[in-house]
Amino acid sequence: MGTWPLCQVPLGVDPLFGYNTQQNPLFTTPALYNLNSRLLRLTVRTGQSLLAGRDTEVTICCMRLPTASPQDFPGYTLSGPTSLDTLTSVMEEPILNSPEIDPGLQWEFLRASSSVERARIILSMPSVQRVNNVSGEVNFNTANSVDGADWMFFESSALWDAMTGRMTFFLREGKVLDGGRQVTLSTEPGEFQLPIELEADSPTLTVSARSFDNIDEVVRETPVTQSSAVPHVRNFTYTKLAYTNNMPNQMSNVMFHFSSNRPLFAGSVIYLRLSGFTSQRVQVPLKGITKANFREESAVFNIPENIIELHVIRTLYSDEYVVQIELTELILPPALYVNDTSLLVWNSDPGAPQQPVDDSPMVGMGDKTFKRSQLGFEPAEPRLAANVSFTLEPTIVFYQGDSIVIHMYGFACTLTSIPLLGPDAFRIQNQAASWTQQDSMLEFTVAENEIISNAMPFRVSIGRDSVFRLPDKLSENDGILRIEGRGALIDLEPIKKIPKVGDDKFVIESIVEFEPEDSSVNAFTRISFSLVLNTDVLPNSTMYIKLGGLVRDPGRTNLIGVQGDARSGTVKISGANGPLFRGEVGYWDQNEVLLTVQMISTVQIFAGVRCSDQERVRFFIERDQDFKLPYSAYQSDPSFRLAVPEAGIPERPFQFSTRVSQEGKLFIVSEIFYGSRGAVAYPNTVVEFNFWFRPNVNLPAGTTVRLKLPGFTCPFTEVTIGTQEVPVSNAYDLSDFIRIGIWDQMAETFDLVVPIGQQIYRQQPTVLRIMESSGFRLPSTPLLPNDPSLTIRALGPGSH
Repeated sequence: MGTWPLCQVPLGVDPLFGYNTQQNPLFTTPALYNLNSRLLRLTVRTGQSLLAGRDTEVTICCMRLPTASPQDFPGYTLSGPTSLDTLTSVMEEPILNSPEIDPGLQWEFLRASSSVERARIILSMPSVQRVNNVSGEVNFNTANSVDGADWMFFESSALWDAMTGRMTFFLREGKVLDGGRQVTLSTEPGEFQLPIELEADSPTLTVSARSFDNIDEVVRETPVTQSSAVPHVRNFTYTKLAYTNNMPNQMSNVMFHFSSNRPLFAGSVIYLRLSGFTSQRVQVPLKGITKANFREESAVFNIPENIIELHVIRTLYSDEYVVQIELTELILPPALYVNDTSLLVWNSDPGAPQQPVDDSPMVGMGDKTFKRSQLGFEPAEPRLAANVSFTLEPTIVFYQGDSIVIHMYGFACTLTSIPLLGPDAFRIQNQAASWTQQDSMLEFTVAENEIISNAMPFRVSIGRDSVFRLPDKLSENDGILRIEGRGALIDLEPIKKIPKVGDDKFVIESIVEFEPEDSSVNAFTRISFSLVLNTDVLPNSTMYIKLGGLVRDPGRTNLIGVQGDARSGTVKISGANGPLFRGEVGYWDQNEVLLTVQMISTVQIFAGVRCSDQERVRFFIERDQDFKLPYSAYQSDPSFRLAVPEAGIPERPFQFSTRVSQEGKLFIVSEIFYGSRGAVAYPNTVVEFNFWFRPNVNLPAGTTVRLKLPGFTCPFTEVTIGTQEVPVSNAYDLSDFIRIGIWDQMAETFDLVVPIGQQIYRQQPTVLRIMESSGFRLPSTPLLPNDPSLTIRALGPGSH
């Protein structure tokens, strides 16, 4: 804070040499003020002295005065300590002269300290809410006031402002509220809702008085000096479930561990929502040292709602230790996820939140799904109203209050409650589904005392008279329609069977281009993508881009071999539409040669048309993400593929891709011989089959090498690949990583599938041997040398 000297300069004295002048101040600026000790420190400048017997005056900037202070208050003191031995310090003493500070009109314990006539009294409670959250008149009374006639001072109603959290009381005309009079005003029970937590004497609660016209301030806004604390709503700080027998649909004791933020006093109730659990009894016996803290040492199981109630009769200090209680002979559901969020716990405090159990084990391998989910349309015509049938069969049971939600993007209906038909319509609340057009969401909520079983299909339908309109297009088994379970939780998944409606969904334009940093073989490259689709792609959808033959070398460390895990990882997505994807990153799986990108939750891609930039999606992967080109790739290579299953677009090749190398992809070595090399083989005989081959590109995991062998026969579908009789140098033995080949007698093809973590390299030949014991028989008709009917091809990523 600044200081300004105020001493006048004597006549004839230069201000630069005067005592405590503005040009030659006595004290340094700024002065220092300690907020904790309330100590103001003025430091004399070097070379200056505070003169005895002479007035020294200084102005201090920016100090806030106290609310009140008496004249010549002895609490204001002055001292002049010094560290110099030759000078005497001035000991602390009261300041002799200080003016009175008048506090004006204030509130004292919510009692007016002055007379107030025809005014409004304003109580500000910003953290308190009215239950109906509506501004307007509020009834109150003075029943708890000392003087029962206090009601005569006030208008019959107060005004509540829900936006500001203020309640205004009005004095009647001609009435005067004298200073010192204590009045108690009470609203009706249940009118207001307290915050989750509020400290005692909270400074957020204030009271003031203004003139009736709200122009003049009568009593300034002052914090309420006495207000009760609102303790935090009780919740659980830790919860855990464990089962003595973890088998689905079998009886088990359930161990429940918990701690809370405050003690659970007698009269409290703990609620456990154990979704899918059941029992042979309603009164569930308890075990453990804490069972005596609960009524009748048992819990009450509301089986239709899957809710267990534990009534506390003796205080549990669960804020000090983890309480354990054992619920006996409950029957586990068919399946539960690890830490399944359908398992809930809460208590009887008003406003207590329902919390998922923190720690719970998996049951039934976590197989929570719809084993059958099928839609039918009659007629299946775009944009027309139709009879829509639903056939659903979950792997778990849905109890009352649980719901099945179907996300039906593109469908339209003006109703919000849609009547249901069919044999199971009675199982749904009011025999009607809830439709939310904005979210394209259809919800079936299980009715009271009903279930949706996991043992038989659930069948309902929507009649055509409900005018439930189909979208303009749906692919067969379109992934844009999804289903989930709530309450009895089933994660969101695609509907399994959907008929086709309208035109096909397809990619109007799809381009992948490579821009290598140099002309070398396997150069590092930028990869650019451009897409236009004829259908919308919803938020959170995932795109799958297969880039067969590409290899990533993170950090350009010249990794050798497959090393799929080391080459996999997140990659940065750049370009104009990079922000469309979560974190502007994708995930590269080297084993699958697959780039996965997921859209953010707030943006969707709209259907576009060719030659329109408005709906074109453009993004690229920069060279610093360390992708290397394959040795060779065709123009518009079919090993570069795109799929958006959640938009109903199955995997298909990019329409255009950059050619890599002028040399096409081919097998530069492919040789068959029977028995030992040079031996003579005869038609219709069982032989040892040997095959050498070498592609000019690496064949990654997932590639199928297919031999077409017309006329050959074999009694087995799975044919064992044998090891070489004598190890072959400078060649790869296929049996080291492929042990079984698949023979299709009808198609006369023999398939070899490269497993995950392996690949067939282009640098050396690969050798295959099938033992004579495998029963491979030559055709009954002769084969010519280098017979053109015997062919080889590679199918899959990077191999077309």
